[in-house]
Amino acid sequence: MHCVAAKFVPCLLIDEQEVNHVTVSQDRSNADENFLKNIVTGDEKWAYRYDIKKRLNRCIGWENQSRSNVQVLFIFFYGKGIVQQEFVPRSQRVNGQFYLEVMKCLREAERRKRPKG
Repeated sequence: MHCVAAKFVPCLLIDEQEVNHVTVSQDRSNADENFLKNIVTGDEKWAYRYDIKKRLNRCIGWENQSRSNVQVLFIFFYGKGIVQQEFVPRSQRVNGQFYLEVMKCLREAERRKRPKG
């Protein structure tokens, strides 16, 4: 079993916090060459979701894309590629409970793609 940790870093740091953040990061990366390659990070974006086969059959251009195909996409990746990607269902409210389920799915996907040896 391994530890999964998450930490949010504020956008605005005072000088002392900024220096400390850089020092700790440099110390950690010097201790392990692959440190940065092993970090899983994520983002959420509004993205078009469509079926490529239907799009090719109908020859619809991007300019004809309707807003009804826009959904929130959660994507998580690390140094070697994508770990997990997931579109939020249209009727789903994005709240703490939803994020918890996304994190559980991410943990399972991470275990499948990066098994500990």
